[in-house]
Amino acid sequence: ESMRERSSDLKSAINKKLIASNGVYCDGLKEDGTQSGTKSQHSTSYALAFGIAPDDKISDMTKYVGGLGMKQGPMTADILIKGLLNSDNADDALNILTNKNDYGWAKVLENGGSFRSRTGSGLPQSSDPTGNDRGMRDF
Repeated sequence: ESMRERSSDLKSAINKKLIASNGVYCDGLKEDGTQSGTKSQHSTSYALAFGIAPDDKISDMTKYVGGLGMKQGPMTADILIKGLLNSDNADDALNILTNKNDYGWAKVLENGGSFRSRTGSGLPQSSDPTGNDRGMRDF
């Protein structure tokens, strides 16, 4: 079996087991193999970002994920934005990036925080010029 076939089989199994009745991904399976009751933004945003979501469900999944606003922390927020952009939902991505009243980068800046790269990583790190590190509370 080729890697493409194995990849396709894995994608099908993920979708069969993890897409809930409301059309978005549940957060995992219980010990008995049934779906967990939670459906966080994370599970669906990752599927959208990495091309796992089935084409016929992408529109509804994107509306769900985008409609939640910023419900992911700074370590996974980029996945949320990638998932929205990969699904042609730039409007919700822009709203999440610029909404000062919800968790995220705009709220950090609104509350006096800033961003800088962590030494050697190139990844943004939120900081507060007063040294209180208030910035991460806004994520």
